[in-house]
Amino acid sequence: MKILTLILLLFSISSFAADADHEKTYTQLGCEQDTDLATAQALPNLPGDATRVLMNAEGAPFRWQDRGTPTASVGIRQEAGTNFFYSGAPLSNLKVIEESTSTVLNVCYYK
Repeated sequence: MKILTLILLLFSISSFAADADHEKTYTQLGCEQDTDLATAQALPNLPGDATRVLMNAEGAPFRWQDRGTPTASVGIRQEAGTNFFYSGAPLSNLKVIEESTSTVLNVCYYK
C-alpha cells in the first residue's frame, strides 16, 4: 500500500510540474519570417536570452533537428499550418530546412 501511495504522490507531483510549466507566462522577444531555407541553417537573429521558440510554416512543410543537420528528406517533419514550440537547450543547436521551395517559416522568440 505504501508503494502505491508513493507512486500516486510522484505522479501527482510530476503532473503539477507539467501543468505549472504550461501555465507559465513568457515574454515575446520578437518575430520574423524566413523564406530562404534552401540549405539547413540555424534560426536567424536568435536573441541571446531566448529560451523558447514558436515556429509555423506556410506553403510547405519544413524539417528540423537539434543534433546534426537536417535535409529536405531527413529530420523531424513539421507540416505547414501547424505550430511548433521548441524549448531545448541551447536554441542555437536547432537547424531548419524547407522540403520544397514554397516554404515560408514564421518564427517568434520568447523568454
